[in-house]
Amino acid sequence: MSKKLIDLGDTLPAIFIERENRFVCTVELDDGTPERVHLADPGRLKELLYPGNGVLIQRATGGTERKTRFSLVSAWGGDSWILINTAFHRRIATAVLEDPTISPFGSLVSYRAEVTSPVGRSRFDFRLDLEDSTVLWLEVKGCTLSADGRALFPDAPTERGRRHLRELTEIALAPCVDKAGVMFLIFVQNVEYLAPNRETDSEFADALVDAITSGVEVHGIGLELRNGIIQFASAIPVLTD
Repeated sequence: MSKKLIDLGDTLPAIFIERENRFVCTVELDDGTPERVHLADPGRLKELLYPGNGVLIQRATGGTERKTRFSLVSAWGGDSWILINTAFHRRIATAVLEDPTISPFGSLVSYRAEVTSPVGRSRFDFRLDLEDSTVLWLEVKGCTLSADGRALFPDAPTERGRRHLRELTEIALAPCVDKAGVMFLIFVQNVEYLAPNRETDSEFADALVDAITSGVEVHGIGLELRNGIIQFASAIPVLTD
């Protein structure tokens, strides 16, 4: 069941040249001109950002303090475009949560974005007020890596991700009515399930196992990028092997 979630807006094709640092890359425009562009995703992305690969960029809007005119939006993944701009994650997650036919949490009474953890120093993406009068604290992660029919997260060690899982686990184990959850936005195609990338971050993998065992709700949301539109494709199971 495909369902439109958000329109990314106008993009331009380019060819990836090099990654200068975590947040700046150089691409080649259609006319052969090199252009420095902003990259919002700090992950390694080595399977997507390599010399000669096709990318889509978007002209930046807003303030004049930016040092780049464009932002990287997506990269060609061999059989589909893969979104690599984390700035869109909040909008995508919101569109999922607002549609009870695809949201793993059903109908909501209300929600708030960018909220402080009740048990630590983290900020979570959402606080959901559920119809059963309970509160669910939700963190959203984006997945752009796959291998052997599996979506894998993370693609680089993530101390922040580990901290989020540990605090969500603490919420799930606390003697109160609050719940905790993680929603993985999965942008890679042709995968059967999502698994923790133990080779890259064994501590994150262990923390995810502990979270699920402790009652943290973990859901995978399969997404497609077609003609500039992010669409819901299917729910994808999350396994810990």
